[in-house]
Formats: sequence, C-alpha cells, structure tokens
Amino acid sequence: MKKILLLLTALFVMGGVEMSAENRYLEITTNAVKENPWEWAVWYQLDTPLEAGKTYVLTMDAKCSEAYQMSFWPTNTEEGGQTTYTGYSIGTEWTACTCEFTPNDALNRLSWNFGSLNGTLRFDNIKLVEKGKTENLINDGAFDGALPSNWGNDGWNSPQYSIKETESVPVG
Repeated sequence: MKKILLLLTALFVMGGVEMSAENRYLEITTNAVKENPWEWAVWYQLDTPLEAGKTYVLTMDAKCSEAYQMSFWPTNTEEGGQTTYTGYSIGTEWTACTCEFTPNDALNRLSWNFGSLNGTLRFDNIKLVEKGKTENLINDGAFDGALPSNWGNDGWNSPQYSIKETESVPVG
C-alpha cells in the first residue's frame, strides 16, 4: 500500500497526472428547524432590478444534507415592493436546479428561504438570465473569488455561510 501511495505522489509531483482546479462553492449551515421559511435565509442584492413582466431563469448546482424544497422569493425591497413566490427542489447529491419566473414588480433582491432546514446547503455556478439571453445577472456565481458583497442576510436570521473548497482530484 505504501508503494502505491509513493508512486501516486511521484506522478503528481512529476506532472504525470493533471490535477483539476479546486472547486469553490457557497456553503450555508443552520442549527435548528424554524417555524417560518424566512427565519433562515440568505439573499443576493442585484445590481440592476429585474423588470416586471419579463421572464427570468435561475440555474444553479445545489446539494443539501436532506432532500429539500427551497423557497426562492425574489423581492422588491423598496417600501410597498412586491415579492414573487416560487421555489425548486434540491437533492442530497450535486444537482442542476432550475427555476423560471416572471416578476410582478421591479425585483432587486433574490432571497433563498430555508427555515425548515437543520443542516447544510451548498450552492455553485449560480446564473440568472433573462429568458432567451445569456448575460448572467449574478456576479461570480461560481465563487471563484471572495464572496461578493451582494450576498447577505437580515441579521436576525443569521445562518452560517462562507465559501468552501473541495479537494483537488485527478482528471482523466
């Protein structure tokens, strides 16, 4: 066994096996089930509000510590602003998730609400595009850099969240 480990180490050091880049993702952890969905939440503040009546598509890779029905509520945080109530399912393995919605107002914040979760969520490769277009309205949805300042929570419902990295793995 030691010989095999030494051989694999030598291959990595000598460049015999290409290594993939580490994958970064957003990890969110809660420690208790809450009564209401909004009692655990994180949000993303958009640079430009979504337009009422246009259709948008949110796609992301996600994984949860249990099969989970995510409440996704894009909202207008201005006084009298409206919310679009929607959601999607997340499994216990990395899965591509999609949520298509048409705002009823100029929505400026995307809110993920998971009050009934006592566990861990992982998000990666988040994209929000106007249907039929390609411009991603999310800054660094792959979490390649530091956590963008667009991310936050309301303070009183403070789940733990940060960027995590997986270990590098051999390619091919």
